[in-house]
Amino acid sequence: MTRHVVIIDDSDIDLKVLSAAIDACGMRASVFCNGIDANEVLFGEAVDLIILDVEMPFVHGTVKARILKEHPDTKDIPLLLISGKSAAEMQTLSEECGADGYITKPISRQHLCNTLRQFFADDQAASDNATSC
Repeated sequence: MTRHVVIIDDSDIDLKVLSAAIDACGMRASVFCNGIDANEVLFGEAVDLIILDVEMPFVHGTVKARILKEHPDTKDIPLLLISGKSAAEMQTLSEECGADGYITKPISRQHLCNTLRQFFADDQAASDNATSC
């Protein structure tokens, strides 16, 4: 099964870098330049993980994260914030808005792949435990 990752970032360059990295990891990426345009996919398709930029037009990334984490259709989808802010700032923002983690820019393809695989491995382990009872 190919994992589906939704990327929401207002930078065309970052969207291309993230999308290429996700493709190289053997996953499918859907890219959006703002959180509003992503709604149709987020609420209408199977999504395995969301990568959301913090500094976004229209709806700030942390606000969008809170909305997604409170909505019954998206609350269980892992959500990673992404930003050029420091790791300490990102940790605080992630905790405040309910994100499952964060990635700091600049983006390393290997780090991104490892992070995504870790989320999916955790998901698989939880599924295995649920079916082994």
